[in-house]
Amino acid sequence: MTLYEVLTLFAALLAIVVSTVSLVRGRKIGAMQEELTRISAELAQRQLESINLENLQRSAPQLGLHMTKIGSTGYFVITNTGQGSAFNVDLELIDCTDNPLVSASSLLPCPELKPRSTVKIMTSTHLGSPPRYQSRLTWELADGESNSEVFWVSR
Repeated sequence: MTLYEVLTLFAALLAIVVSTVSLVRGRKIGAMQEELTRISAELAQRQLESINLENLQRSAPQLGLHMTKIGSTGYFVITNTGQGSAFNVDLELIDCTDNPLVSASSLLPCPELKPRSTVKIMTSTHLGSPPRYQSRLTWELADGESNSEVFWVSR
């Protein structure tokens, strides 16, 4: 074998070694890149879910209940401070033997309580009336899901 043939063989073997090392490293990098792509897709999915949940919460009603007195007349006031409408809004007093609600039968259940709207229900209290009432508000969302929340309201 001549010197040129030995040098050519050595160059060919060196090329095979370099190709093998490159192939092994490329496979590791490809696997790592595939993992990063999977993680990126999962993160994008979670971000979409977060955005959808945030939009859903923005469009949901946020109901509140308090008592107020104007002159000698007291009122239960149901407010919607959210950005969505509440449907079939109803008020129930829990464990109350002395029902102070006067105009509830004509106003409740309220078919729709729009955003930034209120419903005032006249009350009739006397000196023997309890100072606090445990009340439950029930309402439905636009998709038909029922919700309820319990409030402690004081005069």
